[in-house]
Amino acid sequence: MSDLTSNLAQMKELCSELEENLKLSDENFCKTDSLLSQALFNNAELEQKLKYMEEHHNESIDVAATATQKNLELGDIIRASNEVAEEAKS
Repeated sequence: MSDLTSNLAQMKELCSELEENLKLSDENFCKTDSLLSQALFNNAELEQKLKYMEEHHNESIDVAATATQKNLELGDIIRASNEVAEEAKS
């Protein structure tokens, strides 16, 4: 009888330990789930920012190309103007 009582006490203690471990596991799962949700949100936000930056980078390339073309055109106009001025002096 005393063995049964001892076994029962051990089983109750083991049950309590298992319940505590289950509770800790559940808490850890909830924390992990929360961190994963935050990471997914951050990832989506970073993807949006990257897309925005890529779009503006491409726009900057277009603006730079246009500015370069205008500079070349202005250079041609200045050269032509200088040639006309030199011819007028002659």
